[in-house]
Amino acid sequence: MFSLYEETLPGAAERIMKLTENEQAHRHGGDNQNVKYKRAAHFIGQGLGFALGIVIIIAVGFCAYIDQPWVASVLGGVATAGIVTAFVKGRPR
Repeated sequence: MFSLYEETLPGAAERIMKLTENEQAHRHGGDNQNVKYKRAAHFIGQGLGFALGIVIIIAVGFCAYIDQPWVASVLGGVATAGIVTAFVKGRPR
């Protein structure tokens, strides 16, 4: 098939191949960038989730310290339920 292109327009087969190679390189570059962004977003989410967990633990401890056991138990229970749900559901594949 490329020989027909070459007969019609000399150098056409080489141009077609170069166009295909450039398109593939462009697509691979975009895919690589997408993977990097997803990885970064995952680690940022993990860090923020960890920080939120620490803040909730401190808040529960503070509520228990100021003699507010119901507030501490509700806050701790809701946070625990959220964490368990996140681990059971996992992340989308």
